Amino acid sequence: MKEASLNDRQEVVNLLARTKTVIELSDGKKVKIGYITGGTQDKIDALIVNYEAFKKTLSDSDEDINRGNNYTRRFYAQCAAAILMNSYIRIALFWWLKWRWMYYFGNYNGEDYLKIITEAKKKATEQEYSLAMVLLMDMTTTWTTMTKKEAEEYRQELELAREAQSLKNSQH
Repeated sequence: MKEASLNDRQEVVNLLARTKTVIELSDGKKVKIGYITGGTQDKIDALIVNYEAFKKTLSDSDEDINRGNNYTRRFYAQCAAAILMNSYIRIALFWWLKWRWMYYFGNYNGEDYLKIITEAKKKATEQEYSLAMVLLMDMTTTWTTMTKKEAEEYRQELELAREAQSLKNSQH
């Protein structure tokens, strides 16, 4: 089995420690991406649902293709703003301003959005939620198994008590 490299191990340590990662954008600006909170994930989920609904309204006309491209770039700015803010309170109060600033004045390009989104994906808690779901589902099996085991022990105790009562009755 191949041992993980030092860089790989450092990345795992950073993820577990929930440290922020500094990303350098194409214009030299640096941004920090932290462990993605539930409020941020909820906002991104809502944005994705809205984006998917919008795409269903488009046709193959040139006008709709242009509208779709503009909406897609706006969608990237909205998601990136939520990721960079990464707080329910900050998103609730200032997200509308942040994404517009990024979209209209921020000079972010596709590469910048890709860097932000890729790093956020690494720091999303979906894996933990999936593992928690598996463990919860396994608890049901464990409880069922324990109940069967307890029932077997109880049955054996009843059998022993009946035999003891039978032996006691036969001695009298």
